[in-house]
Amino acid sequence: MRRAFVLIVGFVALASALALAAVWNEPWHREVVLGADSFGLYDTVKVTPFTATFKRIRGLAGADTGDAVTVDGFYGSTTPSSTSVRPGQTYDDEWTLRFRNGRKYYLFLKRASAAQGGGLLPPGVSPAASGGTASESWRIATPTGGVAEVQADGKVVATYRHSLHQAVVDEATFELTQTCIFDTLHRTKPCVPDVRAFIDEQLAAEPASLLGTPTSADQERFFKQHAALETAYLIGYSADRARLETFLKAPFFHTQISAVRMRRGIRSRASLRSRPCAS
Repeated sequence: MRRAFVLIVGFVALASALALAAVWNEPWHREVVLGADSFGLYDTVKVTPFTATFKRIRGLAGADTGDAVTVDGFYGSTTPSSTSVRPGQTYDDEWTLRFRNGRKYYLFLKRASAAQGGGLLPPGVSPAASGGTASESWRIATPTGGVAEVQADGKVVATYRHSLHQAVVDEATFELTQTCIFDTLHRTKPCVPDVRAFIDEQLAAEPASLLGTPTSADQERFFKQHAALETAYLIGYSADRARLETFLKAPFFHTQISAVRMRRGIRSRASLRSRPCAS
């Protein structure tokens, strides 16, 4: 019996050692955008776990990053509360950059010089020495925050609420809404009227649901309505109250959550017309 007990304890200890994981406080999208200095679309040039170099396709809001961008760490959190470093490893393979070569990404970037979070490069190694080409380096929020990958079909894996709750939308919708969100939260300039039109159009349709066996059309409508509701929340846009009530009573809980958040964020319709941004 004693031998069996020892074996069981040893197995549990081994399993615990193999079950290490990096844990950090993932920020909400509002925090990601507020923490960023710039927002744009970039093409990967070279990717490692510690640095990633990009070629700018187009800047959309905020600071000018230049055409060549090097990302070498995170600004959303200084260190994870626990790590996945195992015996024999020299770094945490979860608390690293997760970009893929040959892919395009929308990035919310912060200058490394202004970031509180730490870089990923080993001490004494410069971005240039590790493959970087830019004169200054930049940071993303976390391994999974402040990043939106463009899929092979051109659709964007987008975050509007939290990186655990993502939506797949077309590039035009993503750029329209996310640029508005950035400009509003940073109080830089008014959103274009097309944002109001997009939100009103999505809320005019019946709430979509992913319950049961949704069709591709159901999924597309749900993702666009999610983008509309969450954008409205983040910029303080007030839509028709009767239409919003329809979404509050929708059977799908994710729709209800976004509708509640939008209602909480309502200021007035004038927020997009007469002010540079909603406070």
